[in-house]
Amino acid sequence: MFYSGIILITGMLFGCVTSTAPSGPPMCQTSGINGLEDDDTGINEAGSSVSITCESRGGIDPFPQLSWTRNGDDLDGDLTTDERTLRTSLALRWTLSDEDDGKMWTCTAAHPDLTQPGSCSVGPIRVLYGPDIVLEPVSAVKDVGEDVTFACSATGNPVVLTTNWLFDNSSTPPNTDRFVVNNNDDGNLEVTVHSVTKADYSMELKCRAESSRGVSEIRAMIVPINETVYSGGHSRHFLSGYVLVLMVLFNITKHFT
Repeated sequence: MFYSGIILITGMLFGCVTSTAPSGPPMCQTSGINGLEDDDTGINEAGSSVSITCESRGGIDPFPQLSWTRNGDDLDGDLTTDERTLRTSLALRWTLSDEDDGKMWTCTAAHPDLTQPGSCSVGPIRVLYGPDIVLEPVSAVKDVGEDVTFACSATGNPVVLTTNWLFDNSSTPPNTDRFVVNNNDDGNLEVTVHSVTKADYSMELKCRAESSRGVSEIRAMIVPINETVYSGGHSRHFLSGYVLVLMVLFNITKHFT
């Protein structure tokens, strides 16, 4: 005999669990993100720790399936469910970067008993960053007499006001015939050093970008043919072939003894 959701079988009671849809669309809650209210300043700094939580109430057997996207790209979050309160949440925690500027986050809640998934959104948000400089290449191995070209570009929010090349902290090239600065077809600021000399190896050749938020600089290095550059801007000489042979013979001897 059935009693409104309770089944009586051979003197034992069992709860009759039925599938139920969420009570409404999910709710998006934020922490550390500005610019979401009309009276908010809207300023978010790159490097700030933030979080967004999507919560769905009601819905069981199964719990709602929650998912986050940023401008359509899927994101991984921390999922929690509470059978007592019938709440499901999916949290995102990360550090803001330039890639978040102008982006929108959308949480979608799907359930078999929903004809259409519910959703809530956060954004778009404004993130202040930069100036961020991209230098190509960062270093170039060149022999005396060879030519080399470096291309520099910069982005930021607020926008980058100026980008220029510095030659030992001077905006004036030491030799306008050998050092030629121009904008290439991609909009990057190039400098070409013709007929590299030994003095060019120690010169501080830097790309500098400035916005109302601050100044950034990055050094372009011309490296002698017998040196190489490793991460962190450090350099070291290659070992001579003679020393390399001795090292190989030592390792082989050690391996077989």
